[in-house]
Amino acid sequence: MDTFGNITVTAIRPQTRNPNRVSIYCDDDFVLGVHRDVAASAGIRVGTALTEELQQIAKKADAAYRARDAAVHLLAHRPRTTTELRRKLLQKDYPDDTVESVIRTLTVEGLIDDYVFATEFVEQRVRGRRHGTVRIRSELLKRGISASVIDSAIRRGSTQNDWKEAATQEARKKWQKLPDGLELRRRRKRLYDHLVRRGFDFGIIREVMEEVANGGS
Repeated sequence: MDTFGNITVTAIRPQTRNPNRVSIYCDDDFVLGVHRDVAASAGIRVGTALTEELQQIAKKADAAYRARDAAVHLLAHRPRTTTELRRKLLQKDYPDDTVESVIRTLTVEGLIDDYVFATEFVEQRVRGRRHGTVRIRSELLKRGISASVIDSAIRRGSTQNDWKEAATQEARKKWQKLPDGLELRRRRKRLYDHLVRRGFDFGIIREVMEEVANGGS
């Protein structure tokens, strides 16, 4: 301890479970653990006067480091919206201001982009799963995407012909699976309900119903 009451760093040791993190000791007493890059950037080395202010700076920087690392790990698993990522980080008990700082950094770096997410989501859903705009919009809203971004993504991600083609394929597939002995009215009702569940808008459903149900193929 120096004459001003500050404690002095006497040892910095890699942690056993994670060598990238270090334990900081003052007079053989453990004081705090941080990532080694945080310690370096904070200027913490043997002989440093470890003031309370410096400890708080290091702790806050380390929280940000760990939060960003957790965010990158989550994004490596699968793309996420800003809202989804924020929710996950808050569930891990990172402070609100730390989470918002990480979100801003990742946004600037292009690692999270709600518009890109929404556009790719639209393409995958309409071509891969044959979902309609109603269902897609609902799913994106649940993921925290704003209505304006969703509208832009839907306009860019596909055309009216894409929606009709997806609905037509889905309708033909469903129509062929319906029992042959089922009366026409009930067959049409089941087809209509199926297309509604898939999320197609009523205009496309009516058009497709005319082609598939009335045409029988």
